[in-house]
Amino acid sequence: MTKTIEHINDAIAKAKANGENTKLVSDTNHSFAELYEQRAYLFATLLRSYPDVAFKSLKHDDGTMFNGDFIAGLKTPMGQYTFHFKLNYWPLFRGVKEVEFAPKYDGHTPADIGRVLSLIEEVSR
Repeated sequence: MTKTIEHINDAIAKAKANGENTKLVSDTNHSFAELYEQRAYLFATLLRSYPDVAFKSLKHDDGTMFNGDFIAGLKTPMGQYTFHFKLNYWPLFRGVKEVEFAPKYDGHTPADIGRVLSLIEEVSR
């Protein structure tokens, strides 16, 4: 049986309170660590498939970066879509154009994931 979001949130809170690794929290099908890794492979494949609009960078546009991370993204007809990944995933993104600074953040949020479809079709907002 799949856990509800409330069960997952409770498990995360308990893991944090006990100093445990929250990446091991699961919905009974996948742990957060598994989903993060799958996202890295899928996004790397997407970026490598669209090299003209893809980028990766060790720095945000202002020169900062989260410790041990890089940013990778696409410039779609509807705007940017990016993710941060840990540096150990950098090799997955081989062939993706590396830029010194990522493009200025356009304010996109997880709700804007549909932007990636605009690479292959017209998408309404």
